[in-house]
Amino acid sequence: MELEIESRNVAMTPRWKTEIESRVGDLQREHEDLIHGRVTLTKNRHHKQLANVAEATASSSAAILSSSRS
Repeated sequence: MELEIESRNVAMTPRWKTEIESRVGDLQREHEDLIHGRVTLTKNRHHKQLANVAEATASSSAAILSSSRS
C-alpha cells in the first residue's frame, strides 16, 4: 500500500511517524486489499476547539475508509 503522511502547522516527529506506520500496518493486515492511505496531522492556530486534528483515509478497489479525531 502506498502511504502518505503529512503535517500542517506542526512538526512531524519520528515517534509520531513510527506510530502512524505501525497502526496503518495493523489495518493493512486486516484489510489486504487497501491500495492507498493518507494521514494528516493538523494544528489549527486560530481555533480553541478542534485545535489538533488527525485525519486518516484509506482506499481499496471496493471502498474508502475515513476517520477523523480531534
